Amino acid sequence: MDFLLPLDMSRRLLRTSTLNCSHTLTIKFNTLPQFKQVDGRCHFQVDCDGRVFQVTMKQKQWSKLETASTTYAQWVAALSGKLGAATSDGFVLEEPNIQVFERSAKQNESQTEAATPQQSQVKNRLLA
Repeated sequence: MDFLLPLDMSRRLLRTSTLNCSHTLTIKFNTLPQFKQVDGRCHFQVDCDGRVFQVTMKQKQWSKLETASTTYAQWVAALSGKLGAATSDGFVLEEPNIQVFERSAKQNESQTEAATPQQSQVKNRLLA
């Protein structure tokens, strides 16, 4: 059996239980997307698991991506913003902000052992 509250009581509960907050969406990628110049701004799309986010950012923000792609061997960008209006296949990302980081290349175990033979000898002694 469902428990129903009187209409005026349920409205009071909804008013008191609602929190005012903000939201930020972050999208990470590591390849430079294709862009179009629209009104002096750079417009591109990012596909995230079938949802396409449309992004329009200032030229100065876009130049951070271009610099990273030419300067760093490996990099990752964190694109953040607010979830905007829905489109036919995704959403618009409003108030975009971009941060770009250099990724350090991970060395596998054999390269590490070759670089430090003394440590590998100690490791072998401990295993024996």
